[in-house]
Amino acid sequence: MNTTTSKEILLILLCINFLQGEDPLALSFGSMKKTTTILLLILWPMIFSFSQELLYQIHQQPATEQQVKSFLHENSCHAEYSFAVILPVGGCPRCEGAIPLFFNHAKKKHSDSNRILIAVSDKTKAAQIALSKKQYGADTTVFMTTNSPFLQHFTFETGYIGVPYLMVFDNETGMLINATSTLGLQYSEFFYNKFTQDLRPAQTCHEIIGSDTVISKVSNYTVSEDFTKLALIDHITSDIIFCELQGDHYAIAEIIRPSSLEYSLFKSPDVPDEFTTLLQQMNVLNVFYLDLAFDLKRNRIIATASLPELYWENIETEDLAYKNKACILIYDLEAKEKTIIPLQITSETMADHTEMYFDYENETLFIPIKKGWPVIGTTDEPSIPEEDPETEGFYLHCPMLAEFTLDNGLFVQHIGTIPSKHKLLKSGYFYFNPKVQFNQEEMVLADCYTGELFIYDRKTKALHRQTNLLNQLPDSLYQEKEKHHLSLPNTSNRLQSLFDKITNFPFRLVDFCIHDNALHGIITDETNSYYCIWHLSNPQKPMEIHSLELRKEIVKNTKIISLGNDIVRFSIDDTEETVKITKSPIIMDK
Repeated sequence: MNTTTSKEILLILLCINFLQGEDPLALSFGSMKKTTTILLLILWPMIFSFSQELLYQIHQQPATEQQVKSFLHENSCHAEYSFAVILPVGGCPRCEGAIPLFFNHAKKKHSDSNRILIAVSDKTKAAQIALSKKQYGADTTVFMTTNSPFLQHFTFETGYIGVPYLMVFDNETGMLINATSTLGLQYSEFFYNKFTQDLRPAQTCHEIIGSDTVISKVSNYTVSEDFTKLALIDHITSDIIFCELQGDHYAIAEIIRPSSLEYSLFKSPDVPDEFTTLLQQMNVLNVFYLDLAFDLKRNRIIATASLPELYWENIETEDLAYKNKACILIYDLEAKEKTIIPLQITSETMADHTEMYFDYENETLFIPIKKGWPVIGTTDEPSIPEEDPETEGFYLHCPMLAEFTLDNGLFVQHIGTIPSKHKLLKSGYFYFNPKVQFNQEEMVLADCYTGELFIYDRKTKALHRQTNLLNQLPDSLYQEKEKHHLSLPNTSNRLQSLFDKITNFPFRLVDFCIHDNALHGIITDETNSYYCIWHLSNPQKPMEIHSLELRKEIVKNTKIISLGNDIVRFSIDDTEETVKITKSPIIMDK
């Protein structure tokens, strides 16, 4: 039986009286006697509909997000949203008209979403036969009984599932964003737009597809600004895999593997060729591709690489020496040709070519510096004072980057000095983690752990400005964390002591870009991620910070890119057998 409370009736009468220009507080029950019956007859359909809407509601139970998320991922293509309908089969046939319209609108307006029909019946075989004759427009149909575990994650106001429910879920969090019953629903496109108006812009999810290529893990990758081209380095094989966007997936267009020339290019002439062949068969000689960037103006890929250098340590005693030769690889995507250029990396330049940043305007490479123990060498203790970050002399010359020319690999100059916090902690280069972006006439360098930001003239390399990003984070962001302070662990194990100093870096910058005189960055505390905006042109303006739903497993493979008027998050998920790529406008909390 459907009922309406006296409070609801009184509220409606008060509203009508107010619209007639009378003081609602002056309304007496005595003056209501003549009009109550007539008003109730007029308003009863409205009251009945209002009561039905209150009665047929669905709510998600607290702390069930992970279970719901698992269900959604089992029955979706890992899209950002799932549009779902709970349908009690045969429960309310006249209520089913909105379902195909709902799914049709979802397909048109949120094409990257997933559409799931959840058919509920304790007679599942009969339900399957009945529904096989109907077309609802769902991508996936899941049959379950009324006591299925998934349904226990929700509360129904009536105590049972009597009517269909339209629902929208956030696949990343497993949260129910919006829901309504279809009983008495006047469905229209206007309703759909209002029902989904709070949804974030839908992200696009692509898989990398190749005929017989299986990618292990992604060690480094680069993406073109229009997202149509992607190049990555496979962690196990170190091959460069070049992909192009084709419809809803990235197709592997080419795999760039080491040639026989790369194995012998730096072999001393007095070492016989058969030595190279034998050592290669024994897996002693290896070619490693390390980091890469697009130079699409010239239709090529720029990469750093280590090639084997083979020579006689002592030819008389047949002592054969082998070391890695740092190089630049330039691959012409049209001509399918490689150019190998040695990099002038020495103990003086101190560059570590496992990472690099390519300035296509000036055709130069910027490579981070690594110096001293324990980032160089394999011993438990530094072998000489010059390599010991606990000595004062270590910090007399500690640059951040080395600049090299692209055409001949020659060293140009060092850039800057590592932030002083590394010296205070006596940690040397262990926590030094630079990232570089180029912005019109500037080169912007950030140290991810300390938060120090350095802005240089892109051409002259003159330092324009310096600030600290992470020091500007609000205290509230630290939550239960203690406000970071300098901590020097006291332990006899120097390496363990160095690891323990991580507590001095509660937050880390993941990636950033410069857009409209503001730095847009993603930071993490290894548990949570945040999207932050630092207003570089107006330092007095408080920074903006928003929670960001970003799984811990893919934080390291996330980039933030400025594209037109949008800031886009680009992430690669290689936690499963299939490599998935997600790009979406930055998602901020409401």
